[in-house]
Amino acid sequence: MISLSKVTKIQGKHKVLDNVSFEVQKGEFVICVSPDADTRTSLLECLGRIKKPDSGNIRVGDLDLSNLKRETLRFYKSKVNLISYNAVLNRRDTVYDNVALPLKCTNLLSNQIARIVSKAISLLKIENNIQNRCLNLSDFLKIKVLISRAVAQNSEVLLLDDPLSRLNLEERDIIVNLLKDLNKRLGCTIIVTVPKLSQIENKASLRVINIEESKDLKVQAKVNERSVASILSKDSLKVANQQPENRPHEDRPPENRQKEFQENVDKATSEYIDKKVKVVIENSINTELVEDPSVSKGIIYTIATELRLPFEIGEGKVVPLDNTIKEKFSLVVDEKYLKVLADFLEKRAISFELSL
Repeated sequence: MISLSKVTKIQGKHKVLDNVSFEVQKGEFVICVSPDADTRTSLLECLGRIKKPDSGNIRVGDLDLSNLKRETLRFYKSKVNLISYNAVLNRRDTVYDNVALPLKCTNLLSNQIARIVSKAISLLKIENNIQNRCLNLSDFLKIKVLISRAVAQNSEVLLLDDPLSRLNLEERDIIVNLLKDLNKRLGCTIIVTVPKLSQIENKASLRVINIEESKDLKVQAKVNERSVASILSKDSLKVANQQPENRPHEDRPPENRQKEFQENVDKATSEYIDKKVKVVIENSINTELVEDPSVSKGIIYTIATELRLPFEIGEGKVVPLDNTIKEKFSLVVDEKYLKVLADFLEKRAISFELSL
């Protein structure tokens, strides 16, 4: 079971999560609704242990996510998979290669990897695209490939960050039905964030948690106040449609409200432009087991050539020992690139910590 208790996350001067509390049972399929992108992403990043909340507690089973030892954290991240459009796909490689990439860093043999990848690709119904290069994939196929990769890793929890916004109505329906099928076949827990519930047509059998946005662009993050017992006793959780009170700006002309909204967004965005984040990375590579030459050359090489993010290399070292390369170093990046880098490291099960 996943349990959030009074979770608060502050981004800059704003609370993107404010006192969030809810529970998700093992094997549940849950939709989390918030119109604010930072709220949706921060919620899943805290659940995926990419970020830590500023206060409150998150427990997954017997694990307290605020207090995990390194090996336990690595194991946890191998079982919890965050999927978003910012996740890295090697555009020059085929669908098969991208789904297989995390498995190539394990002790699995090539024929074992092929069997696992084929099953994952079959579950997402992309067999006909298996040799296509990801350079030419539509958003619809890209999200399918990312889900396939998570399935191939035998993930027990799938966290999908706004996977439907770039899709048309038919494609949204297909993705939701595929996720329902995975939930039923594999028994994995699935949490999907969306900006509005209208993106999902067939939601009768789904549990929905509504997170409400306040007028000053801070997210109040008040979940429907129903007991877990009452939620589980119903077929689905209806979204609360209560509107925030005391909205004097609603009397203004629409163009004025839009202008005020944009000014607030610009002001909030400007606070993060020059903010730097230090990412401390620790990685170990067995060069005999790695077929991908970019991985065997080390993580800095891979980040530089594949992500092409501007970064500074802080203190650290790379030590070759027999057939193993051990790396420990820090990178300093702009905060706006943090999510892309974190997704990249997460997909490769590489241990890292953030220092703001």
